[in-house]
Amino acid sequence: MGTQVGVGTSQHRNPKLAGQEAVAQALKQADITQPDFVFLFATVGYRQEALVGSVRAATGNAPLFGCSAAGVIAQGVADESNFALVVMVICSDELRFHHGVLGGLSESSTAVGQSLGQQLQQAHSSDAIALFLNADAITVNFDDLMAGLESSGDWATALPIIGGLCGDNFVYQKTYQYCDDQVISDGVSWALMSGDAELVTDISHGCMPIGQQRTITRAQSNRIYEIDHEPVLDVLHEYLQDDEIANWDKAAVNLGLGFPAPNPLEYGSDLFIRCMISKDEASGSVAASANIEKGSTFWITRRNTEKMYQAAEATADRLNRQIGDKPPKFVFHIECDGRGRMILPEKDKQAIIATMQKKIGKTVPWIGLYSFGEICPVNQQNCLHSFTGVLSVVC
Repeated sequence: MGTQVGVGTSQHRNPKLAGQEAVAQALKQADITQPDFVFLFATVGYRQEALVGSVRAATGNAPLFGCSAAGVIAQGVADESNFALVVMVICSDELRFHHGVLGGLSESSTAVGQSLGQQLQQAHSSDAIALFLNADAITVNFDDLMAGLESSGDWATALPIIGGLCGDNFVYQKTYQYCDDQVISDGVSWALMSGDAELVTDISHGCMPIGQQRTITRAQSNRIYEIDHEPVLDVLHEYLQDDEIANWDKAAVNLGLGFPAPNPLEYGSDLFIRCMISKDEASGSVAASANIEKGSTFWITRRNTEKMYQAAEATADRLNRQIGDKPPKFVFHIECDGRGRMILPEKDKQAIIATMQKKIGKTVPWIGLYSFGEICPVNQQNCLHSFTGVLSVVC
């Protein structure tokens, strides 16, 4: 039998009909009637429990993994509307999936990581390929989550993790994680893929360094207080455009922090990007998307649309060289929500996605989401990225 995969989408506002429509498309593309496993990503206009229930019913209650997203991606689709979903169905005698969900990130991301490690240890085997992971963007501390997971042993550190931080269409109030019939918030959903296949991953961004190299001189956890011994907000003010000075949301999706990449040849860039997710005028600080060490050197970066195009094309080319003559089974795509409508005109957003799909193959089953942070390994270390696009090809 091998592996049969199909993808379907819907923009119907009724969650029951939307689930049925997307599943029908996916089953038809895969030429199957009953899947072994299901991926589901959806935006938050839907009643989430009703949507998940519809997809479960339409797939014969097949095991399901997924989350809410800022938008969904499929072949020819990059939809960030309030009512959009994408479903992927898989039937395979080559691949196996174990999955689960855990809550409690706001209490302790470290403890959730430890519990995740315990669950994975029971499912882990020598032919484990990768862990797909979605985490609540609002409550997760990614570094603490990884520390908890990796305390399980060397096998956990070596396991490639691919995923994204769950979104809610820029509301930043509540995100959702799915596992079978369960829909929770403040947690992680996960799916461990094992079997006879290879995972090939590449990542790119479209950020340009501006100004001089800077140094973090005061920081605690993920919060930055001083750059080059000056208040961080004063330093950032030097880089802001007029319309960004009074609008932090606009500044936060245009400016990033570019740290030296651990392996520029593998990463495809000299810089590893982290975003600034919030600022606090009272304490005079900004919060980054992951922990920041005092003494770290970096550049302030700004988005560049032309570089996004170039980097997306280069990503697809690098992947094709790695794939060689192995036929892709499916593509899992995580795209930063800041590379979507918040920054780009619709035609540019669609064109960047189309560039990658054309090069990898327009008939390859393709599923993806717009996320609040992208997870993938660099130099064999699982990292949280910002302002990036991650393509993972299973072949």
